[in-house]
Amino acid sequence: MTTEITRSDGISLISSSKHSSNVAAAAPDWARQAVRSAYGLGLVQGRSGEQFAPIGLATRAESTKAMHQLWTMLQKD
Repeated sequence: MTTEITRSDGISLISSSKHSSNVAAAAPDWARQAVRSAYGLGLVQGRSGEQFAPIGLATRAESTKAMHQLWTMLQKD
């Protein structure tokens, strides 16, 4: 889901200083930059302790929050 969010119009991958080493550690190689970017932009927060579950399923609440954050960010531009 995080990779799909960062592929939306208006989102570019960034090198974020706002990430810990745990944020993308469990993500597959092809998704790490997207996870770091989404986290750095505030689109996703991860689960407790900034842990992401790249193989796990996102809850409705997590998905809704991520999409709302994306919508809010795109409205500002």
